[in-house]
This record gives sequence, structure tokens and C-alpha cells, in this order.
Amino acid sequence: GNISDAEECFIIADTLLAKQEGTAKIRAHILNQRAVNLIKSGNLVLADSCLNAAFELDTESITNMVSSLNTLSVIRLNDEPSKSYETFSFLVSYMEENEYQNTPLYAIVKANLAYACLLLDLTGEGIFHVNHAISILSKQADFSSLHYLASLQTRILLYAQKDDQNMVESCSRNLSGQIKKQLQSVFPYLI
Repeated sequence: GNISDAEECFIIADTLLAKQEGTAKIRAHILNQRAVNLIKSGNLVLADSCLNAAFELDTESITNMVSSLNTLSVIRLNDEPSKSYETFSFLVSYMEENEYQNTPLYAIVKANLAYACLLLDLTGEGIFHVNHAISILSKQADFSSLHYLASLQTRILLYAQKDDQNMVESCSRNLSGQIKKQLQSVFPYLI
């Protein structure tokens, strides 16, 4: 949780990797991780720069490319929801063409696309995407992850936007149950 120390480590790692040949894929991964850290600290300009550098280093790696573009679109989501929607849609199609449909990354992009749909009042499409994302994430070993919980929240917001109170209640109970399970797992003696 120490963002400033992590930033120092990322800078050192990137500097060392930049001096060595054959480290483009590893360096791209480090830059992606650094971008996530920078987003947490609120430095979106430098995060954007890291993502662009990562993409230039490793355009052939589907995972790095999708991670970079996904993170970049998340950064811009509230300011430019239409552009983010287009990028998320492209990434979903790209991953489907390359048979990455059952991966957590695919589900995360689908959940982000659903949130973009929420912002653009594309409720029906958003519900389709978020339900698909939830079904994939729920099959993962650790379905109490933040992405899974965020997807459950997005689903509630989409059903609220649709004005379907029964589904809002049902989905809220589901989210509450998942949070309770996570709390029991993390703090077993407090519950």
C-alpha cells in the first residue's frame, strides 16, 4: 500500500531493464504495473505516458496490449465515456477473435464496457456485458476480488438505471453476501 516506495522501485526496475537487451516484454509489464500505481496516486498524465511506452515496447503481446488500452480507457472513462466505450468494444472483439473469452482480463474489460454503457445510458447492453463478466469472474478461484465486487456494483447501478427494483434488491443481497464472505475470510474472529 506504499505508493511512493512502489514508484521508486518501478523507476529503478525500469531503468535497469532499459539498459539490457531482450527485456521489452518484461519492461512493458513493469510499465503497466507502474501505470496502475500512478493511477492510485492520481498522477494520470505520467500513467498515460507509461501505458503508451508499454504499448510501444510490446505490441505483440495480447495481454499487455489489452491491459494497457484497458487501463488507459479506465483513466479517461469519466471524461470521455464514448471514446472509452469504443476502446472497450474493440478490446472485447479483439480478445474474442484471439480466443481469450474465458480469461479474467476479458471479464474485466467486459465489466468496464458495462460501466461505460451505464454512463452512456445503454442499459440493456450494459446488463448483458456485466452479467457475462460476472459469470466469468465467479468461476475464478478468488471471486471475492475487487473486480468481481465492482462488477456486482455496476450490475446494481444498471438495474437501477432500468428502474427494475426487484433486480436491484436481488443483486444488492448478492453483493452483500459476497462482502460478508470476504469479511469472514479476512477477519474470521471479528464476525
